[in-house]
Amino acid sequence: MMLTLVMSPVLETIIFQFGIFEILYGIIGAFKRNKTKWNTLIPATITVTLFAFAHNFSMAYIIIIFLPSVLFQITYIKFRTEQKMSRAIMFTMLQHFIYNASTVVFSMIYYLIFK
Repeated sequence: MMLTLVMSPVLETIIFQFGIFEILYGIIGAFKRNKTKWNTLIPATITVTLFAFAHNFSMAYIIIIFLPSVLFQITYIKFRTEQKMSRAIMFTMLQHFIYNASTVVFSMIYYLIFK
């Protein structure tokens, strides 16, 4: 459970938002001189999709995890552009931690009630 609550948000934020997104953002930015929404939208879409497919427990779970993935990416991009990079990483990790913690709590409640 500790892995789900603490390590997953840290590792996944570093891998997906800070790693994959920043690499793709840099590559697309190198080819597109003028700043457009596509400079951010294309790497964000790819990152969100890869994040969802990394959670391939089932196709239903991939679809379910897609929305939180979009929210994590929006948080990262929002704080990345307005604040320091470290704040973007920190807030995305915190949001991911809260999501995972709520999932664990709701799973425990469900198990206590229905099992």
